[in-house]
Amino acid sequence: MYGLVSVPLRCKGVATACAVNNGGCEHLCLPGKIDVTCACPDNIDRC
Repeated sequence: MYGLVSVPLRCKGVATACAVNNGGCEHLCLPGKIDVTCACPDNIDRC
């Protein structure tokens, strides 16, 4: 395989409100500064 580079994880990052129970969202959880926004994938009609 050419062009693939493995980089070790250096930090764990910051946990967001989406980390627990997907932020209460059914599909996608988008973390904000204060709260979360729930979103739907493009292929879901009713959400």
